[in-house]
Formats: sequence, C-alpha cells, structure tokens
Amino acid sequence: MTFKEVMEEYFKSWGLSVRLSTSISHKKSFAYQCGNLLDLDIIDISKKTIENHLAEMLSRLAQSTVAHWNARCRCVLEYAYKNNYINSDFYKEIIHIKVKNTYAISVITEKQFKQLINIAKAQSRHTDLEEKILFLELLFKTGLRHSEAKALQVYKINLDSNEIRINQSLYCDIKGKWELASTKTPCSNRTIKIDKNLALKLKDFIEIKHKNRDDFLFSYEDGSPRTTVFAKDLLKKSANLLGVKISAHGLRHSHATMLIRNLVPIQLVQKRLGHADPALTIATYTHLISEDEKIIVDLLEKIW
Repeated sequence: MTFKEVMEEYFKSWGLSVRLSTSISHKKSFAYQCGNLLDLDIIDISKKTIENHLAEMLSRLAQSTVAHWNARCRCVLEYAYKNNYINSDFYKEIIHIKVKNTYAISVITEKQFKQLINIAKAQSRHTDLEEKILFLELLFKTGLRHSEAKALQVYKINLDSNEIRINQSLYCDIKGKWELASTKTPCSNRTIKIDKNLALKLKDFIEIKHKNRDDFLFSYEDGSPRTTVFAKDLLKKSANLLGVKISAHGLRHSHATMLIRNLVPIQLVQKRLGHADPALTIATYTHLISEDEKIIVDLLEKIW
C-alpha cells in the first residue's frame, strides 16, 4: 500500500467532519508538497524519510508552510498506525516544527468603533450604506464570525427576548457561488443576547426592507445572501480615515477584547464566541489576560 493510498483513505475519513471544499483544498495542498513520498510503500517510510523530506522543504519554503504539512503528515501516519498499515508509532518522534505567529490580532476599542461608524456614515458613495453599517455593528456587538452573520435569517432573531440563534455559516467563493453549511464546530451552535439598541435597529431594518421570516437578514434584491466581500470595502476605507487597521474578523476579536477587559468570566466569553473549549479562548487572548494582570495589582495596592 502506497503513502498516496493511505493519504486518500485518511482524507476520506477526515472529510466526514468538515466541509467538502475544505477537505478537497487541504488534500490538494498536502499532496502537492508530498512529492515523491506519494509513490513510496507505506511500510518503507521511516522517521528519517520524513525528516529528510522536511529538511528539503525548509530549504525552499516558508517555515509556516512546512509546519502545516508536518502536522498533517503526522495525522496521516497516525491513521496508518491505528489501521495497522504500519507497525510503529515513529510519527510521535518526528521533529515538531513550530508555526511562526505572523498574524497579530488587530482590535479597536468601543470609542474607536463609534468614531469608525461616524466616518462610515459620511461615505455616501457606498451603495447599501445603512445595511453595511448595521452589518459591521452586528459583528462588533455580538462577536459573530463573518460567515455566521451572513447566514442569519429573520426567524433566527427573537425581538421579544433580544436573542439571536446561530446555527449555520454561509460560505461564498470568488465567483459568487454560495453554500449554507453547518457552523465551524458543534459548539458554535449557540443563542446569544443582544442589547436593546441593536435589537431596535434590526427590527426597523427588517420592517423597512419588508423581510419575510425565511429571508436572509443581509441580502441582495433577488434574496440571495451577501457575498464574502460585503461591507469590507466600507470598513477598510473608514478604518484608513480613522488611522487604524481592522478587519471584519478583527471586529470579532474586538468584541472579545471588550468583554475580557470588562472582566466578563472567560467561560461566558467562550460560549458567546462559540469556542469549543475555554482553553482556546484563553490561548487566543492570553496577551489581553496578561496585560490585565495590572488590574489585579492595582486592586491589591488599594487594599493595603
């Protein structure tokens, strides 16, 4: 049995837990970097074989690319071991290549967001300006993922209890083809509270646009949901004028930052964001928690 055949089996199994397009893209990327490994018999592959391949990759590729391939290779080999295609768990001893953290979380404060919205309101050349502003405010005030906000339908918004139910994500490719899928993880299925001001804005928007129960909250005239780039141009332009750098996903980080800095328990932040584990929330926002240790020190100094 070749490494390629085992790889195919692994991705077929792994693909059951992710979107089809995700499985296809990950397999294509992994296979491309495998090179001659694909033709080797799985029982002939050893720790040395993999580490030689990693060394060759590091000589021509970015460390992050190699690190991601390395992590996936270990998964494939673990699959092979568990299915008795290889009789050694040598994959556990393969050198670990750390992914360099080149992405810094960009966040803005509540004050900066208000300033950004005021700037956005002056961008009259943008079509559907009010809808875009409402979309950005929803992201900042709820911490929803961009894909979750696009998937919202009217019936998922309870204006009596001021709650939003999140149970789907909407993905769109560059050609405009969209797919309504499950959320990122089962734990991303959640119901969250919203403030009365936002609830009123959503209510007015739904009434003005004559939205029906099953309509997408944010949509084109034909009823189809907004694409991936929706409101991003307005956000970028307004952020540049304000002198800050922020992305649509950064608004989600900004929401979490606001909660943590106001001492909301990490478990509540985790549930609101739809993280599977509090450890993920802590790992993502460790820098904030470390910074806010000063709050504790200031409190102790006041006591004594």
